[in-house]
Amino acid sequence: MSRIPLPLVFRLSEHQGALDEPDLSIPSMPATRRYSPTPAWGAPLVLLALMTGCDSAPSPVIAGPGEPLPGLPDEELERFAAGYEVFLRQFTSSTGLGPLFNDDSCFSCHDTPTSGGAGADPVTLASRWDRETETCHLPHLVGAVVRQRVTPEYREILDSLGLQYEAIPEGVTSIVEMLPPPLYGFGLVEAIPDSAILANRDRQVEEGWLPRPGRAVRTADGRLGRFGKKASHPDLLDFNAAALLGEMGITTSLHPDPILPAFRTHWTPPPPPSPPLPDREVELLTAYVRYLAPPAREIPADPADRGRVRRGEVLFDQIGCASCHVPEMITGSSENPALDRVSVALYSDLLLHDLGPEMASLCSPGAAPSEWRTAILMGLRYRSELLHDGRASRLERAIDYHGGSAQSSRDAFRELDWADREALLAFLRTL
Repeated sequence: MSRIPLPLVFRLSEHQGALDEPDLSIPSMPATRRYSPTPAWGAPLVLLALMTGCDSAPSPVIAGPGEPLPGLPDEELERFAAGYEVFLRQFTSSTGLGPLFNDDSCFSCHDTPTSGGAGADPVTLASRWDRETETCHLPHLVGAVVRQRVTPEYREILDSLGLQYEAIPEGVTSIVEMLPPPLYGFGLVEAIPDSAILANRDRQVEEGWLPRPGRAVRTADGRLGRFGKKASHPDLLDFNAAALLGEMGITTSLHPDPILPAFRTHWTPPPPPSPPLPDREVELLTAYVRYLAPPAREIPADPADRGRVRRGEVLFDQIGCASCHVPEMITGSSENPALDRVSVALYSDLLLHDLGPEMASLCSPGAAPSEWRTAILMGLRYRSELLHDGRASRLERAIDYHGGSAQSSRDAFRELDWADREALLAFLRTL
């Protein structure tokens, strides 16, 4: 595959002052840590000038989508570049693909608007929820992904035995198509201390705003989950290793056993030998995802539009959206300056919430069908299909689907007059 060029334009980071108009009686947001304008990745640094009408100095820049975090040490930039090559690599059977898989590279599922972004092609997932015992059963211990392709070598084995592979497992209660998420800013999300996530839960209990406060998910070994639609993965190494096996059938030291098809009446033939991905390459791939920068907020050039966005931001908090879609969290201390006590505008509490029966579908070992981790809204403007399964193409429709713990905020949004609804939606479109 030819090298995919990274974007050449850096955007201005969020500057709260630029959203404040002198005649608006709206309190300004608290000051946050800013990124340093350190050029990285060898891309030209192009500053997008913005006339704000303020006397304050312009905000430092943050890298655009697909760029690395500013301030990375040189050795980590080298790891980012090496991991980028692993991310682009097209795997084959001889390099670990299969025998069951959906695509042959990470880039194939994360390419919009750049490498590391969201995916336009949905992935099929399946699960079985036992209502009596309230337990979840997945097709494979690694996850719910349904692998619908077979490597040529394994197809020959199946054909020679007269076996037809059935992709959808028997007995499932839910089959869902989900869109691959954007990976921007995930390293900062990983660097948020567990205590900050648990503090979100405690705050929701104290405020009493939600009928059911969010809850943290613990993995089998006791770690706090934060990645994935069901918060199933505690860190990026676990998240990436599961994706390698689940989407491409690539084994690693974390998941050394290949996924094989299950047949109703036949034994499962063993797959052709396939090498696992070496630990070093898994670590480089993880470094690439860890250091992808989050996209900056988009600041409207027109003062009237900036005032409308600022009004929408206040309404977002007033009707309770910010209780779960927490606007900002801070990373912990780190020897890596790019991760050290940095503000993350993720708009999520990273907790599970019950969103009601209309949103019930897939389950996981730690979450019921109607429970979902609060979606990260960072980079929302780059997504054309919304919610976990892409069922909504418009923001107001996505809000309309919110039930359960989010129902009061949904109802409050419905009760806003037209101008206030448009202001809130204008704010969301800047994320």
